Amino acid sequence: MPCRRLGVLAFVVALVCGLAGCSSGKSVSSRSIVTQVLTFHPFVSTGPAPGITIGLKTTGDCIGSIADGGRPDTYRCFLNNTEPGHGNIIDPCFKSPNGETYVLCFQSPWDHSALEVQPTSEATGNPLASDDPWALKLTNGRECTYVTGATLLIGKMRLNYGCTNGAQLWGNPDHSKSLWTIDYQANGSKSLVRVGIITAYS
Repeated sequence: MPCRRLGVLAFVVALVCGLAGCSSGKSVSSRSIVTQVLTFHPFVSTGPAPGITIGLKTTGDCIGSIADGGRPDTYRCFLNNTEPGHGNIIDPCFKSPNGETYVLCFQSPWDHSALEVQPTSEATGNPLASDDPWALKLTNGRECTYVTGATLLIGKMRLNYGCTNGAQLWGNPDHSKSLWTIDYQANGSKSLVRVGIITAYS
């Protein structure tokens, strides 16, 4: 997947924007929009990035991520204790580049309260070859994250993303043009429509 790695400053700007409520949920005109591809960096050299909070701490066994399988520093963790709001599996979790043994796990790139997991054994990375971003923000304002595990199929298209307001995305993002698109199904609708993707996060 073509991916532009951002510096810490760019990540912090995006993070502050998220904390300030820049995600309005309003539709954006797709004219002249180019999909922005961002790499989620929850760490700086001194530890968690500014704005990241550690909500809970637990232990678990971690393997390569499914939600963000294209990155070698992401994991899928099976928690030893069921945590409120997380269940017993969380994906993706991000390894610190600073040598810490713990990983930080997130529900989405817009939710900056992390679950800290201390692997009970050495975390084994086995990233899957995947062109699918972890999360997408659409031109209609919806925010969507990758669905792991068994889902549904329409023809050969997998239900790949779950979105705010109960919407769903089917198949893979089409990035053949500067504005990526994907098949969108509104909550309660039986039809699919193509929508633009403003931002893709890995």
